Amino acid sequence: MKPKKQANSLISETSPYLLQHALNPVNWISWEDNLLSKTKKQSKLLIISIGYSTCHWCHVMEKEVFEDKEAAEYMNQNFICIKIDREERPEVDQLYMEAIQIISGQGGWPLNIVALPDGTPIWGATYVNLINWKTILKDIIELYNKKPDAAIDYGVNIRRIIREQKDEEKEVQINIIKILNTIKGDLDYKYGGFKGSIKFMMPVQLRCWQFLSYSYKDNFNLKKYWLNTLEKITLGGVFDFVGGGFSRYSTDNRWHIPHFEKMGYDNGQLLQVYSEAFKNNSSPLFKRTAKLVLKFVLSELKHTDGSFYSALDADSICEKSSLKEGAFYAWDPKILKNILGNDYLLFNAFLNANNSSYWAEEEKLVLFRTTTEEKFAIENNLNLKEFILKIDKWRSLLYNNREKRSKPFKDKKIICSWNAIISKGLLSAYQSFGWKDSKDAAVKNLDFILSNFLLNNNKILRIYPKNNRKIYGVLEDYASVISLLIMAFETIHNEIYIQIANKLVDHCLLNFYDSDLHFFYFTSKENKSLWSRKKEDEDNVIPSSNAIMAENLNFISQHLNRNDLKSIYLRMLKNMKNKVSASPGNYSLWLQLIALNKIPQYQVAIIGNKAFEISKKLHKYYLPNCRISATESPSNLPLFEGRFKKNETLLYVCEELKCNLPVKTIDEVIQQVEFAKL
Repeated sequence: MKPKKQANSLISETSPYLLQHALNPVNWISWEDNLLSKTKKQSKLLIISIGYSTCHWCHVMEKEVFEDKEAAEYMNQNFICIKIDREERPEVDQLYMEAIQIISGQGGWPLNIVALPDGTPIWGATYVNLINWKTILKDIIELYNKKPDAAIDYGVNIRRIIREQKDEEKEVQINIIKILNTIKGDLDYKYGGFKGSIKFMMPVQLRCWQFLSYSYKDNFNLKKYWLNTLEKITLGGVFDFVGGGFSRYSTDNRWHIPHFEKMGYDNGQLLQVYSEAFKNNSSPLFKRTAKLVLKFVLSELKHTDGSFYSALDADSICEKSSLKEGAFYAWDPKILKNILGNDYLLFNAFLNANNSSYWAEEEKLVLFRTTTEEKFAIENNLNLKEFILKIDKWRSLLYNNREKRSKPFKDKKIICSWNAIISKGLLSAYQSFGWKDSKDAAVKNLDFILSNFLLNNNKILRIYPKNNRKIYGVLEDYASVISLLIMAFETIHNEIYIQIANKLVDHCLLNFYDSDLHFFYFTSKENKSLWSRKKEDEDNVIPSSNAIMAENLNFISQHLNRNDLKSIYLRMLKNMKNKVSASPGNYSLWLQLIALNKIPQYQVAIIGNKAFEISKKLHKYYLPNCRISATESPSNLPLFEGRFKKNETLLYVCEELKCNLPVKTIDEVIQQVEFAKL
């Protein structure tokens, strides 16, 4: 009988990632706001190890390295060992990610840093095997003992480089057509996305392409490229044909073999992407995709209290009783034949249940499609309605069989910004398709956010508090909640949402805003636990917090006639033009905002007893340059004040809050907001 492992201090944490390391022989401690003030009083170097619960290589390093008693003993003797969940502490992760990129030229997770007692980084790497880990730590200790000044000087230089990076003040002229020319060669017109063997879906880029193809003369087949990208992604193995939802990224150029973890923030954004795409394309494939993403989110991520969990792991238990990536999702051809019986040949033809679906050396299949239901039915002389019913039957049979397998680990951490991102996707699906379950889930989640994350002093928490431990929000949380509140006001038309959003913007201006450089810090001025405050402006899978805030300022200024917010928004765009022009693929939301600012922006106010009904119909149009608001009763909001007439519903089209004469039909509104493509 094996002796029971002794837990370290992480056993009292609530983060699944930290708990995964609670039985390591390493004396891990977790991050707290005043931690560095304590460690710098000691002489030991720090090991700062950062990851997240669904990270495959984090699991590997935990088992191979941090479970090793010899390595753990050396770490405990010579270092203070700190374990951090990057999703709980994104501000710490962001700072040390920048450091590791300076040190090694690359980043990723697990993120391992060796730092001076005050937190200054002097070495960093991602995954390291056991032999190299032991060697590296011994070399670092030897260097630090023999030449401490050299280590300190190196760390000071890293801090200097990070602190001296300044936001670009110089303004350049943005030419959208020129930018499209510069990136055209990087686009994969065959499989979609950017060229390369590893592909992330990048929802922020997909939404940008849709906007540009809508608002600019399409000399680059941009709309065709964008539609093909959306089609190829959802036909590929990165989309779970059986249970719905998207994996995090594709490991090949045709979206076939995914990295199988499913993230809440990916699926929330992609639900919005496919819902919005349906507005100006009406593709049945996009609607079916959105429906299956909604099913996944509501069945796998939703808690009964209205909140949403974070993610599903890539790994699960395989037949050999060991953790294996993708084990839950891959298929044995023999099992498929037994499940489908006489339908197997047709299933095989549609879902490539053959050698072309094999996953590397594994004799397992990752299902993918090469064509849509409509095209396949035509090519094979099938009745479309009957074929779709047959597909639904296949999906049900496979789903029921798969549910008997060992499921991937679910990270039940509830993150503020990720909940807001998911709810924006739900609201977008409601706008496009009118699905009541989508709207109800969004409203319930928004109520949860306001009740559990928003404090009386307008501070926001990042993680749903457990054990009375509070982790305060970063700019990403504030920006995402404000964005959700604006969208909820424009969709459901409860005025309390725009009022709360307005208060949170003022809180951010007071606590996050740098009035000299006209950007927002990622952390509040009240957070003094780190040696540097960073400004996040580069869009990643989640858009940068500054880009989301800029969009928020623009939208609220239009709803509430706040010229102070518009002024800040315009200055932020001005300061970003150089970066956007130099590297548009890394600043997609900024590019979209700059492009939006070059065309007319309208406010559509619907006022009267049928306002909500008309708004619901208007939202089915793709109108990215329009802010829509509606009221069925008298209101003091700038666009509503003095315009309510009993027993009559009027629609006002306004520009910079200066309104045209009212009209009574949606067609008249559409005629007014159409514009010539640039």
